[in-house]
Amino acid sequence: MPYDSLRPYLASLEQQGLMRWIDKEVDKDWEISALGRMIFRGMAEERRYGIGFRNIKGYPGGRVVSGVIASSTRMMSVALECDPTPAAIHERTIQGLAKPIAPVIVNSGPCKEIVHKGAAVDLNTLPIPTWTPQKDAGPYLTPLWVTKDPDNGVRNVGIRRGQVKSGNRTGILFGAPDRGGAIHHAKWKAQGKAMPAACYLGADPVHYLVAPGRYGEDELAIVGGIRGEPVEMVKCETVDLEVPATAEIVIEGEVPTDYMEKEGQVHHASPRPDPARHHQPVSAEREQHDQAQPARGQPAQAPHGDLAHSRSGRSPRAGGGRMHGDAMGEPEKDVQRARRPGGDGRARLFRNELLQMDHHRG
Repeated sequence: MPYDSLRPYLASLEQQGLMRWIDKEVDKDWEISALGRMIFRGMAEERRYGIGFRNIKGYPGGRVVSGVIASSTRMMSVALECDPTPAAIHERTIQGLAKPIAPVIVNSGPCKEIVHKGAAVDLNTLPIPTWTPQKDAGPYLTPLWVTKDPDNGVRNVGIRRGQVKSGNRTGILFGAPDRGGAIHHAKWKAQGKAMPAACYLGADPVHYLVAPGRYGEDELAIVGGIRGEPVEMVKCETVDLEVPATAEIVIEGEVPTDYMEKEGQVHHASPRPDPARHHQPVSAEREQHDQAQPARGQPAQAPHGDLAHSRSGRSPRAGGGRMHGDAMGEPEKDVQRARRPGGDGRARLFRNELLQMDHHRG
């Protein structure tokens, strides 16, 4: 049975020793990314595991997970539900390409349990990390973006970064003009219209493994082919798009086509920091149906838009965060940096805790 959302997948990882939760309080900017780098740079692939944080300073109830999609071959095999070998992973992917299954539309889903609109929309209520404090331009999201070709309605899904610029605005980086989102944006621009967009985070892990590809076909149909059953989608509230019904957080809106704003710099997986560039800005709104359990999420990109909706409940609401690479600094330096003036040296304690966790894995 394929995973119907991120939640059962995280439970499966935890059961297999591939996921650990940290319950000590962490600072979203100074400690989350530093701990992730320790695991990625300090452990061999076969010993890596994803980590989750459920006690984030200033964000009660907020949760963030990182490194839970493709930290190792074994983790990818859990995501794809196949044997932990490159050959089996390749075969499963080819299955999706050869026999795609189109998504189906359902009336509603968990992602609409809580809806925020207008002045209630505030991305700053989400524990979105600044991945390299004092160097990055601000917090960055890395979600799955959905856009459509205005000429033929063909959908594209891609992972794109977005700097959080305010409570309802972010940037969006298409990466290159031949990417699906960039092609769609150019077509909307030619029509003199803003581009409808929606992004989501916290989904079935297969979405994250498929989204970076350029297949020339609806990525969600390929996800369905890999899963062996269609992805259930719901219609957006404010734009003519569809999003996965079981996503943890969805943000809808429009991307302007008549101007750009400065975005960056950011330290990420390239050998050197990505300098500031001019990118399209993006915005959002929300109406809350249930205030008992405010939705919180993990780093993801957001369009600027008209509405955001999410799942309620206390289960993890987070997507698979990409790990940032060498440009971010040495692990030991990151630990020292986390011990900022007035700090309590918690990063050192976390490092010891992570080492103990790894030791228990044997």
